Amino acid sequence: MNYYGDLIAVVGTLGDPRSIDALVGAVETGGDATEPLAAFGSEAIPALLARMRDGDMLARFACLEVLVAMLEPLNRSLVTPSGFAAIASAVRSEGHDENAQVRAVAIRGLGALSKRSDCGAVRAAAADPAVVVRQAAVAASQQLNCDAPIH
Repeated sequence: MNYYGDLIAVVGTLGDPRSIDALVGAVETGGDATEPLAAFGSEAIPALLARMRDGDMLARFACLEVLVAMLEPLNRSLVTPSGFAAIASAVRSEGHDENAQVRAVAIRGLGALSKRSDCGAVRAAAADPAVVVRQAAVAASQQLNCDAPIH
Protein backbone atom coordinates (compact mmCIF):
# COMPACT_ATOMS: atom_id res chain seq x y z
CA MET A 1 0.00 0.00 0.00
CA ASN A 2 1.15 3.49 -0.81
CA TYR A 3 -0.95 5.34 1.77
CA TYR A 4 1.65 8.01 2.49
CA GLY A 5 2.29 8.65 -1.19
CA ASP A 6 -1.43 8.83 -1.92
CA LEU A 7 -1.91 11.26 0.96
CA ILE A 8 0.91 13.47 -0.33
CA ALA A 9 -0.65 13.43 -3.81
CA VAL A 10 -4.06 14.46 -2.47
CA VAL A 11 -2.66 17.24 -0.30
CA GLY A 12 -0.56 18.46 -3.21
CA THR A 13 -3.48 18.58 -5.64
CA LEU A 14 -5.49 20.76 -3.26
CA GLY A 15 -3.12 23.62 -4.04
CA ASP A 16 -3.49 25.19 -0.59
CA PRO A 17 -0.35 27.12 0.35
CA ARG A 18 -0.90 26.09 3.97
CA SER A 19 0.23 22.62 2.90
CA ILE A 20 3.72 23.76 1.83
CA ASP A 21 5.35 23.03 5.19
CA ALA A 22 3.78 19.57 5.36
CA LEU A 23 4.88 18.80 1.80
CA VAL A 24 8.41 20.03 2.51
CA GLY A 25 8.38 17.75 5.56
CA ALA A 26 7.59 14.86 3.21
CA VAL A 27 9.98 15.90 0.44
CA GLU A 28 12.34 12.99 1.15
CA THR A 29 9.73 10.27 0.62
CA GLY A 30 10.63 9.36 -2.93
CA GLY A 31 9.49 12.21 -5.13
CA ASP A 32 5.75 12.28 -4.42
CA ALA A 33 5.98 15.86 -3.12
CA THR A 34 8.17 17.16 -5.95
CA GLU A 35 5.53 18.20 -8.47
CA PRO A 36 3.02 19.55 -5.93
CA LEU A 37 5.74 21.69 -4.35
CA ALA A 38 7.08 22.83 -7.72
CA ALA A 39 3.55 23.94 -8.64
CA PHE A 40 3.60 26.41 -5.73
CA GLY A 41 6.52 28.19 -7.36
CA SER A 42 8.14 30.99 -5.39
CA GLU A 43 5.78 30.50 -2.47
CA ALA A 44 7.53 27.23 -1.57
CA ILE A 45 11.12 28.40 -2.03
CA PRO A 46 11.76 29.72 1.52
CA ALA A 47 10.62 26.45 3.13
CA LEU A 48 12.69 24.39 0.68
CA LEU A 49 15.81 26.46 1.27
CA ALA A 50 15.37 26.19 5.04
CA ARG A 51 15.01 22.41 4.77
CA MET A 52 18.14 22.25 2.61
CA ARG A 53 20.13 24.17 5.22
CA ASP A 54 18.89 22.04 8.11
CA GLY A 55 18.75 18.68 6.38
CA ASP A 56 20.99 15.81 5.54
CA MET A 57 22.08 14.70 2.08
CA LEU A 58 18.67 13.25 1.22
CA ALA A 59 16.93 16.50 2.19
CA ARG A 60 19.39 18.55 0.11
CA PHE A 61 18.88 16.23 -2.84
CA ALA A 62 15.07 16.20 -2.62
CA CYS A 63 14.72 19.95 -2.08
CA LEU A 64 17.10 20.69 -4.93
CA GLU A 65 15.07 18.36 -7.17
CA VAL A 66 11.99 20.48 -6.41
CA LEU A 67 13.85 23.73 -7.08
CA VAL A 68 15.12 22.41 -10.42
CA ALA A 69 11.57 21.23 -11.27
CA MET A 70 10.46 24.84 -10.76
CA LEU A 71 12.68 25.76 -13.72
CA GLU A 72 10.76 23.46 -16.06
CA PRO A 73 8.50 25.24 -18.56
CA LEU A 74 5.32 24.10 -16.78
CA ASN A 75 6.36 25.75 -13.50
CA ARG A 76 8.74 28.51 -14.58
CA SER A 77 6.02 31.18 -14.82
CA LEU A 78 5.22 30.55 -11.13
CA VAL A 79 8.69 31.70 -10.08
CA THR A 80 9.27 35.38 -9.43
CA PRO A 81 12.56 37.06 -10.36
CA SER A 82 13.66 36.93 -6.71
CA GLY A 83 12.64 33.26 -6.55
CA PHE A 84 14.62 32.58 -9.69
CA ALA A 85 17.65 34.27 -8.10
CA ALA A 86 17.24 32.14 -4.96
CA ILE A 87 17.06 28.97 -7.05
CA ALA A 88 20.13 30.02 -9.06
CA SER A 89 22.08 30.64 -5.86
CA ALA A 90 21.09 27.25 -4.42
CA VAL A 91 21.91 25.41 -7.64
CA ARG A 92 25.29 27.07 -7.93
CA SER A 93 26.28 26.42 -4.33
CA GLU A 94 25.11 22.79 -4.30
CA GLY A 95 27.27 22.08 -7.34
CA HIS A 96 30.07 21.76 -4.77
CA ASP A 97 28.21 19.41 -2.39
CA GLU A 98 30.12 16.44 -1.03
CA ASN A 99 27.47 14.06 -2.39
CA ALA A 100 27.59 13.18 -6.08
CA GLN A 101 23.81 12.85 -6.43
CA VAL A 102 23.31 16.36 -5.06
CA ARG A 103 26.03 17.70 -7.36
CA ALA A 104 24.38 16.01 -10.35
CA VAL A 105 21.01 17.64 -9.64
CA ALA A 106 22.76 20.98 -9.23
CA ILE A 107 24.50 20.60 -12.59
CA ARG A 108 21.18 19.68 -14.22
CA GLY A 109 19.85 22.85 -12.63
CA LEU A 110 22.62 24.89 -14.24
CA GLY A 111 21.41 23.66 -17.59
CA ALA A 112 17.83 24.59 -16.72
CA LEU A 113 18.90 28.10 -15.65
CA SER A 114 19.84 28.72 -19.30
CA LYS A 115 22.74 31.05 -18.47
CA ARG A 116 25.76 30.50 -20.70
CA SER A 117 27.82 32.13 -17.97
CA ASP A 118 27.43 28.81 -16.11
CA CYS A 119 29.38 26.94 -18.80
CA GLY A 120 32.59 27.16 -16.75
CA ALA A 121 30.99 25.31 -13.85
CA VAL A 122 29.49 22.78 -16.25
CA ARG A 123 32.88 22.19 -17.86
CA ALA A 124 34.43 21.70 -14.42
CA ALA A 125 31.71 19.18 -13.57
CA ALA A 126 32.60 17.24 -16.71
CA ALA A 127 35.82 16.23 -14.90
CA ASP A 128 34.04 15.17 -11.69
CA PRO A 129 35.07 11.73 -10.40
CA ALA A 130 31.40 10.63 -10.25
CA VAL A 131 29.84 9.32 -13.46
CA VAL A 132 26.41 10.70 -12.56
CA VAL A 133 27.85 14.22 -12.32
CA ARG A 134 29.74 13.87 -15.59
CA GLN A 135 26.54 12.69 -17.30
CA ALA A 136 24.64 15.69 -15.91
CA ALA A 137 27.44 17.93 -17.18
CA VAL A 138 27.14 16.54 -20.70
CA ALA A 139 23.39 17.20 -20.71
CA ALA A 140 23.78 20.69 -19.23
CA SER A 141 26.52 21.54 -21.70
CA GLN A 142 24.24 20.61 -24.59
CA GLN A 143 21.36 22.55 -23.06
CA LEU A 144 23.52 25.65 -22.63
CA ASN A 145 25.34 25.15 -25.93
CA CYS A 146 28.63 25.52 -24.08
CA ASP A 147 30.70 24.40 -27.06
CA ALA A 148 29.48 27.27 -29.24
CA PRO A 149 31.54 30.46 -29.29
CA ILE A 150 30.21 33.30 -27.16
CA HIS A 151 29.71 36.51 -29.13
